[in-house]
Amino acid sequence: MRLPRRVDLAYAIPIAIVLLVYAFFGSDGTFEFRRVSGRAEYDNERGYFGRGYYPSLTEGFLHGQLSMYEKIPPRLAALADPWAPGERYRADARGLWDTSYLNGRYYMYWTALPVFLLYIPFRFLAHGYPSEGFASAFFAAWAFIAAVMFVRRALSDRKSIVPIPVWILLLGVGNFIPFVLVFARTYEVANLAGTAMGATWAWALLRFLQSPARRHAFWMGLWLGLAIAARPNLGVLVVPAALALLARPVRRMAVAAMIPLATICALLLAYNAARFGNPFEFGTKYQITILSMQNQKVCSLCTPRELARFANNVVQYLAAPVGVWSQFPFAVAYRAQLDPATMFPAETEQTAGVGAMIPLTMIGTLAALMLAGLRDKADATTRAAMLVMGGAWLVMLGLAACWFIVARYTLDFALLMTMAAVVLIESSLARLGRRALLTAVVILLACYSMFFGLALGFEGKDGAFRKQNPKVYQWMAKPFGTPRE
Repeated sequence: MRLPRRVDLAYAIPIAIVLLVYAFFGSDGTFEFRRVSGRAEYDNERGYFGRGYYPSLTEGFLHGQLSMYEKIPPRLAALADPWAPGERYRADARGLWDTSYLNGRYYMYWTALPVFLLYIPFRFLAHGYPSEGFASAFFAAWAFIAAVMFVRRALSDRKSIVPIPVWILLLGVGNFIPFVLVFARTYEVANLAGTAMGATWAWALLRFLQSPARRHAFWMGLWLGLAIAARPNLGVLVVPAALALLARPVRRMAVAAMIPLATICALLLAYNAARFGNPFEFGTKYQITILSMQNQKVCSLCTPRELARFANNVVQYLAAPVGVWSQFPFAVAYRAQLDPATMFPAETEQTAGVGAMIPLTMIGTLAALMLAGLRDKADATTRAAMLVMGGAWLVMLGLAACWFIVARYTLDFALLMTMAAVVLIESSLARLGRRALLTAVVILLACYSMFFGLALGFEGKDGAFRKQNPKVYQWMAKPFGTPRE
């Protein structure tokens, strides 16, 4: 009876630590999540750029409309071209920033999935709405638990070479999640919802390949559909899912996966058509922002300039460095280095390359290539990890075709890469003889990523943590001398 108990503790303790970290950063270091109890309160959230939008959309849905529950300013409604910043400025017509405006209504170009998965249930259970910090921590925890389930299932039939707590802590904090949880807004909620759906899809893919059955194929298709609904750019994950389904023994199960996937995609297209008259329009064309989006191409690879942007973005997503400073919190994320001629005309935001932040993802990628080149056929678990890794790379390359880079975008693929890397590195180490030194290197690199993940959490977006909670920041920094201003 002792062995199972020790094994459970090897999972339970690091899981509890990570969830505690998420609660800490999601509440800006207070462990307090304020409930938004009524419309007046979430109206006040408008004073913070990008906050209070999901409660408004939820109110709209509960009142039988697809738009946000907002009153449109008369001056904005009177404009012939409300998407032109100059016309809004001349008329002193202020729109709800970064929403989609059409036909006298505000919509959201972000996913509506959090409304159904969190905001509506929370509304009826708690008689109010969660803050963005709570919602972001909720989906971060979901993504993390799904990642742990993936690793645990993958390693269930073998003894882990690297201690399991190291892998769990890497999945939880060896990334940008602590960083984006600080002063979370609608953007972070949407991105983390996509991260959660993508990680759950990866777990379902693994379960399907290990135990091919129609019910497992159904769940894989369902979670893939929800991942696409959360982040449409995750649609490229159809490729690894199709490769899993087209394998000879499980080809007949493709229909079971297609039913939920096709249903969700049809609903998503119908939702777009009902809002914007175009099933493939998600709302960016009607966005209220610093320029008119009417004729803009957000993601494209049709011109030499766009190809140059793609190449630069790939380098940024892979190798943009993380800074090491002498003052607390000892790390800083630099702003993305993008070509002004081909990027969104706004100030760049902070990011770091997945290779620089989580070098084990690159080692895992190399392991996948090496294992794919071996003569002996990989087992179902290794094949699943290779497919997840390939899908993560497709997501990254798809994002690189777009005109903006920010830390939260890396969440679309970084956790998938890390999950797959854990399994692929374990498979590679198992094939080697003397592996003590390599195992030690892997542990050191995992600790490296954990350090940066936690350090950047105390930094936050543009120093958000010290701005939101200066007392805790000063207390944490005091043993190390003067904190960074």
